[in-house]
Amino acid sequence: MTKRLLIFFLYDKDGIVDDYAIYFLNSMRQFCSEIMVVVNGFLSEEGKSKLNECSNQILIRENKGFDSYAYKTGIESYGYEKIKEYDELILANFTMFGPIFPLNEMFEKMDNKKYIDLWGITKHPSTDNVFAGIKVKEHIQSNFLVFRKSILSDDSFKEFWTSLKQPTTYEEAVGFYELRATDYFEKRGFKSDCYINLGKYFNNSEDIYFYYTYDQVKNDRIPFIKRRIFSVKKDILEHNIKGGIVNLLNYLEEKTNYNVNLIYNNVKRCYLNNINVKNTKNQYIKYKIKQFIIPLKWNHYAQKQACAKEMSKFIEILKDKV
Repeated sequence: MTKRLLIFFLYDKDGIVDDYAIYFLNSMRQFCSEIMVVVNGFLSEEGKSKLNECSNQILIRENKGFDSYAYKTGIESYGYEKIKEYDELILANFTMFGPIFPLNEMFEKMDNKKYIDLWGITKHPSTDNVFAGIKVKEHIQSNFLVFRKSILSDDSFKEFWTSLKQPTTYEEAVGFYELRATDYFEKRGFKSDCYINLGKYFNNSEDIYFYYTYDQVKNDRIPFIKRRIFSVKKDILEHNIKGGIVNLLNYLEEKTNYNVNLIYNNVKRCYLNNINVKNTKNQYIKYKIKQFIIPLKWNHYAQKQACAKEMSKFIEILKDKV
């Protein structure tokens, strides 16, 4: 069996550990020799009790440095010499729901790729965007990142973490860690790859990791989906999923073994207070009017209108659930 260490980063402003995170950790246990949970901030006694049931260690630290410094703290608590004893180190975080599909599908496929040193679920393409002064190059997304022994036993692994700048903003967190990691190790001769190639979606202008979630689940069997698509906190368009949020949830319920109540419970607790049903319905009316009075932007406002309608439907379902 592959000797894996999972370091799982968790943050909740109320110190609560929802069951979707416990499901993730329990699903990972059969594939990992050891699990450490690193918590930024604080942890409720109930949360601590739940995590003790599905992990080997819990490390609670000050809420500084986002995910990257949580991982750094976890790694350094083991020590770089101890880390070398593992075949793989998995760094994953709380920003995903899943696994939607059995994880043996992913691990078996990636185990067969003997030539790689660094892998993850998906890669992000190069763009013109800049985070903290760092241009976005193609890179493995950091919500699930796996280092193999070839890297763990190399001096560059320690050098990467000891030279890592502590981020103070979200942009710095992305720039200093996620945008840096793949490029850093590839420049040193290591090979990277991802479980699912989403390149077929990159010709579209929408954010594929939100807009095409339904397609990625249905057609690509992506094992994890981003929590943020259910947050309904920002611009409504950001959360529009091709195929619809409601269709996505129905698919999860009817075609997979994933318990969608894990999603409903977390979304309801974390986001429901931010949801304004009246405002969402007003958005729908506003976009419907604009699609007719601004002919050149008909498709633009028709899309926003459809999204507002979809989100209103999701909100109504959410208020009735669990």
